[in-house]
Amino acid sequence: MNKHKKGGFDDATVCVYVFDILMLESKSLLEIGFDARRKILEDNVNVIPGRIQLSQLHHPQDESDV
Repeated sequence: MNKHKKGGFDDATVCVYVFDILMLESKSLLEIGFDARRKILEDNVNVIPGRIQLSQLHHPQDESDV
C-alpha cells in the first residue's frame, strides 16, 4: 500500500475468508473432492468472527449461476 494511503486505514480490521484447504499436517488433500475438503476445513478452522471466517458456499445449478 502506498505510504499516502496508509493513514486512512488506521482503524481497519482485517478479516480472512477461507474457502478451501489443500494441505493438513503436511498431507496433501488434493486427491480428495471439494465437498470432503470443505468438511475437513470446517472441522479444523477456528472461526473468529470478524477475523477468520469460512466463506459461504454457492453451488451453481447452471451456467447462469456462475
